[in-house]
Amino acid sequence: MTPRPATAQPLKSYHLLHAAVTGAAEADADAAVLARSVRSVVAGFVEHAVYAQAAQAAARTLGAGQRARRLQQGFTCDANPLAALLFGAGENAEFDRRWNALNRLARLGVRTHLEESPHASAPSLRRQPQAAAADSAFRSELVEQCIEAARSCAQQRPANADRPDRLFGLAQALALPGSAAADAIGMLYEEPATELLDAAAQLGCAPRTLQRDLGRHGLTFGLVKQAVRLTIAGYRLRNLDESITATAQAAGFFDSAHLNHAWEAACDIAPSVYRTLAGRR
Repeated sequence: MTPRPATAQPLKSYHLLHAAVTGAAEADADAAVLARSVRSVVAGFVEHAVYAQAAQAAARTLGAGQRARRLQQGFTCDANPLAALLFGAGENAEFDRRWNALNRLARLGVRTHLEESPHASAPSLRRQPQAAAADSAFRSELVEQCIEAARSCAQQRPANADRPDRLFGLAQALALPGSAAADAIGMLYEEPATELLDAAAQLGCAPRTLQRDLGRHGLTFGLVKQAVRLTIAGYRLRNLDESITATAQAAGFFDSAHLNHAWEAACDIAPSVYRTLAGRR
């Protein structure tokens, strides 16, 4: 697996880093948390320049404790397949392998590499800025905290925690009272290729009513459907030995090309690469 040229597209940073410095990871309203969880499945990155600018603005006021809390809260509701890949690494060495591979392969503004040292209790972190702009000690500390939070999630996760319907559980906990959002997400997990008209009919409401209900959460039916399909595909890529075509069909995509396109927008690597990183062939 050869890393792609860093200049092919705008350089990126993971969405939780940006959320941690802007305060989005501490959204009070449950509906806002659900919306962010769904959106970050479909688009797991922000442009690195946007993140770097936000980090510079927050550097003087955002303390280490607040950063750590925001990252921990963010990972709790992070349904992006990349988070699931890291959380599935039960051993520290496997976590480091997956982290390093993702940093090598994705178009990141700063690539980081965890290195074991016989004289240290924890791996050291080597940073490789890909952008012309100067690196930042604040962002370096934030990434170290991000790794610590992700590693903690991986170590504490129960063995049976990897589920294909990750967003359904979040919707049940976070959807507004009386909302059909959780029912719509649950229905899409059963039939991920369902269109809006059929979904509304199955839920016993008008299409406009369903769209308005999802809109109260800052969501659209198309966005929810895409996120559901990606989480289904992610689960299958991590856990099943099947072709990409079979994964695409089971997740409700028209074909493997549509899955590839959506997956790269979500994770910035190909589904086949993700499957290999998860230990599947």
